[in-house]
Amino acid sequence: MSDQITEFLKTNYIPITSAAAVGIGLLMLRRYSSGGKCYSDATLNSKVVIVTGANTGIGKETALDLARRGAKVILACRNLEKGEDAAEEIRRKTGSRNVVVKTLDLASLASIRAFADSIIKSEPHLDILINNAGLFYFYSDSRRETSDGFEQVFGTNHLGPFLLTNLLLDLLKKSAPSRIVNVSSSGHAEANINFDDINSTESFEPVAAYCRSKLANILFTKELAERLKGTGVTCYSLHPGFVATDVFRSMPLLLKPLLNVILLLISKNCKDGAQTTIHCAVEESLANESGYYYCDCKQKKPSKAAQDMVAAKKLWKVSAEMVKLDIKQDSAVGIGFMMLRRYSAGGKCYSDATLNGKVVIVTGANTGIGKETALDLAKRGAKVILACRDLAKGEDAAQEIRTKTGNQNVVFKLLDLASLASIRAFADSIIKSEQHLDILINNAGLFVSDRYETSDGFELTFGTNHLGPFLLTNLLLDLLKKSAPSRIVNVSSTAHAGAKINFDDVNATKRFSTHVAYGQSKLANVLFTKELARRLKGTGVTCYSLHPGFVSTEVFRDLAIWARPILYVFLILISKNCKDGAQTSIHCAVEESLANESGYYYSDCKQKKPSAEALNVEDAKRLWKVSADLVKLDTKKD
Repeated sequence: MSDQITEFLKTNYIPITSAAAVGIGLLMLRRYSSGGKCYSDATLNSKVVIVTGANTGIGKETALDLARRGAKVILACRNLEKGEDAAEEIRRKTGSRNVVVKTLDLASLASIRAFADSIIKSEPHLDILINNAGLFYFYSDSRRETSDGFEQVFGTNHLGPFLLTNLLLDLLKKSAPSRIVNVSSSGHAEANINFDDINSTESFEPVAAYCRSKLANILFTKELAERLKGTGVTCYSLHPGFVATDVFRSMPLLLKPLLNVILLLISKNCKDGAQTTIHCAVEESLANESGYYYCDCKQKKPSKAAQDMVAAKKLWKVSAEMVKLDIKQDSAVGIGFMMLRRYSAGGKCYSDATLNGKVVIVTGANTGIGKETALDLAKRGAKVILACRDLAKGEDAAQEIRTKTGNQNVVFKLLDLASLASIRAFADSIIKSEQHLDILINNAGLFVSDRYETSDGFELTFGTNHLGPFLLTNLLLDLLKKSAPSRIVNVSSTAHAGAKINFDDVNATKRFSTHVAYGQSKLANVLFTKELARRLKGTGVTCYSLHPGFVSTEVFRDLAIWARPILYVFLILISKNCKDGAQTSIHCAVEESLANESGYYYSDCKQKKPSAEALNVEDAKRLWKVSADLVKLDTKKD
């Protein structure tokens, strides 16, 4: 048998070695063409990412990778059905439920503006924008126009991303550090921008049109980087490699067999093709680079035409005119409004602390900043107990948070802070069911237009906003001490600054004013926190009070009808959304650098000095004694 094999090898030596050489050559060619790989292990928890054209090809692979890193990924696609299928596939593969689809047709300025408006309204921040979508026509007689009259390749591949990026720039600046990634092509090297016939009305050749649009992507990126210097927003253009994607969907049938042979020999698969996009989106070492061109996860030098800054500036001006990007519409009023909104959005919690194995209670967590706080802490892995007085809303909120986070350890327990009996029953339940309690967030509060009383005879605002949290915290102190290091977070308000504690009529039986009552209750939160910190020194339990910002929440649900229109005007001008409003609560709950701080007051995720009345140690001690007497706090028994 061995002699036969030897004879066969001798007889067929040349064809065998030739086949082996071809095979090795093809293998090396495939390995070379697969390109670089993104090795960054950066996580994107709580980040928001948009990927255009993400229903297929490298866009879908990019979205899949970023979803695995923990980002909320928005698939921006013109085909809603394919987009939903892609989103479901990504959710299934990653376990992330935070993958959504929004309709976007880059060949329609109206669609782009509608999409951008939707994002600005729904997302408090945008961390990464990936302009990935593109198309390529093969027929020489295939010049087509968008609904706005632009040559379709240039309109879709350049003008669409140009307008989309500009419309989202304010949100990206607000979210800095943030990134913009523009997917170009090595085909740019074969092109020049024909400013005399930029819309290809006089002559059209499909390959030239495609290459010109890809050159435009790089010039746009370079000029964008110049304009964004100092803003914290960085931008990158790239060649993904020769990838078998739907960009070739319009190729003539006769040419597809030839294309398939070429693709087999030298093309990347979609996962390999997505690597440079992912690299530009997440690689930490690129944080201080902007405006450069990349290929195979490395910075490369683009063509000479792609480095022409005069052409880049001219292209920007021409593009802005074509898409009717009216910079002047940001008038003094508009700019002032934008700056006011940006200022009022406040600080952001950047801690990436995880809370696996921790137990957290958030009062008033069925709505508003309480729900956003609970949602964030659930994402960090905590067991979150929503303590609410409305059974139906509490259960709905818990289910919503479980769905959004995939954390099944989110539960609802009934708590009415206007009832001492309810507070004692809730505390007893927690002590019996929980082995430890790591974070208590006293978030619930109300603002009423008339004087009402709790079931125990206290003025409703003071009873709910201060006496309720005071009793609840004291009843849970032993469990918090046992669980040290642990934290107590009391949500106050800047309204405390205009208030004083009226010890002669703390229950407002002689005279009642809505604003006075609310301000007094919020001042009580700050004083309670200061005295609590003094009493807890050395126990490992730290406490914090805070102003969340002016937030449009249900705290104003009992406001007089006549006052609501006035309130709504203020809310439109200066209010935070609930997610922004929750940031300081989250910061005080998880920020590692606060571990050795206690008793301080915070706003916009920074320690701030409260009012002089809030620093009065004697008032803090007196308020504690009065409060303990009112709620019948038996320190020996409780």
